[in-house]
Amino acid sequence: MSDVPDEHPLLRLPTPPPHFVPDSYKPTWEVVAPSGKEKASTPVRISVWDETLTSPSEAAAFRANGGALLVLPAESTIAVKSAGATRVVYEPLPDPTQATWPGANGHASVEGLERANGEPRPAWKARLDRIAAVFELIDRLER
Repeated sequence: MSDVPDEHPLLRLPTPPPHFVPDSYKPTWEVVAPSGKEKASTPVRISVWDETLTSPSEAAAFRANGGALLVLPAESTIAVKSAGATRVVYEPLPDPTQATWPGANGHASVEGLERANGEPRPAWKARLDRIAAVFELIDRLER
């Protein structure tokens, strides 16, 4: 897997939290915390998209569940790594049929978000909060 260039902007498309209010929304640790399935992979990675290769609507098309998604861009890969992630790499999609879809080549993953052995939970959440703060809400997509 190759690293996403440092200057490339990234997109994260999470599901809106309960009681979502656009005007006061600030991403928190929860939008970058690995899910149970992501925690089971080695290394632990969360899905993002290289915005130079994939538009928000193309990225949303890969999400099987319907409903709304938040469009959270980060200015650059280096900003995400500077906030505490260890690496951002291009990662092929697990479904080979999706590899031909528009924007598929922009799928990437952020590494270094798992809770380290002995890391207190508050310290882990604070680290993820710093990473989440790099992402900003620009839109809400209805699918």
